[in-house]
Amino acid sequence: MSKDSEETYGDKETERLSARFTPIRSKRFWSILKRGIVVTFHNVSKKYLHLYIAEFQFRYNNRFNDDIFGTAIEGV
Repeated sequence: MSKDSEETYGDKETERLSARFTPIRSKRFWSILKRGIVVTFHNVSKKYLHLYIAEFQFRYNNRFNDDIFGTAIEGV
């Protein structure tokens, strides 16, 4: 990394990112994913794991969205 690229990230940017990515949020996401795979899908192959993760990522990121279905079909 060059010195210039290191200087572009100030303390405010670091604080903003660290506030979004906390260990508790990470644990919460992975527990929801594991529960969904075990309870809903029962078995997931490595070939399609990235698709299951993308689905649960979408669900988690839109968990407060009242029209999650509308948001999902907008992306199609």
